[in-house]
Amino acid sequence: MDNKDNKSVNVLQITIGDGSYGGVASFLYSYYSHMNHDKVHFDFLYCGENSMKSKMDTSVLKESKITTLHALKPKGNGIKEYLKLAKLLKKYFGQNHYDIVHINTANVFVSAIVTHFAHKGSICIAHSHNTKSIVKNKNVIVESTDKSYLNHHVCHFENTAMPGQDGNFALAGHSSTYYYNQVFNEVHKVKVGDKIKITTVDDEFVYTITKTRVVESDEIDVLDQDMSKKEITLVTCTNGGKQRFIVKGEII
Repeated sequence: MDNKDNKSVNVLQITIGDGSYGGVASFLYSYYSHMNHDKVHFDFLYCGENSMKSKMDTSVLKESKITTLHALKPKGNGIKEYLKLAKLLKKYFGQNHYDIVHINTANVFVSAIVTHFAHKGSICIAHSHNTKSIVKNKNVIVESTDKSYLNHHVCHFENTAMPGQDGNFALAGHSSTYYYNQVFNEVHKVKVGDKIKITTVDDEFVYTITKTRVVESDEIDVLDQDMSKKEITLVTCTNGGKQRFIVKGEII
């Protein structure tokens, strides 16, 4: 979709979709039916199943493109499903351009990859009306160390390198046996020479562990960026949260 030859604003609405009409689908249909379609054009993209299929032959949606990716299941999605979704979204945004991309989901991973792949010229808006719901998958790395994400994910320290880049790719995760998702629960068992594999949409990176050590909680130099190396750093709590257990590695 490209708006060079018309004056309407082109909007892509993205939701997960379970195939049933109701909730978000019903709201979006009603909302769009009251818009001036000469000024605003809506397309719809479902990551799972098409929840608008019962309305596809109506006059409201006659000019809309509805795309169903069949990438996510209603429940039990894991890293395999999220990687499939990421690859399909990358292809979709390589072929389509929108002025506004709107994501209505509590799934932080879906919001993150949509924001990443949407064209730079698009305005990306991600939100959910369900503030109690958050994707909980310990294999997904989240671009935030906010407590609400750290309780359930491996989190990437902002302003540190990305996987495979020069510098220090630094990650944090809880190792509590009792309270959290325990994403780094067994990280204390790793040894020098062990491997860490990071999978992204486009590539796979393998790091070899070079050392482990315990530091005080205020020793933030473990996040320093040495641009002559491609490093990884894992950070988790130890000794009841009073200190930090650090794992350092270098890319193979």
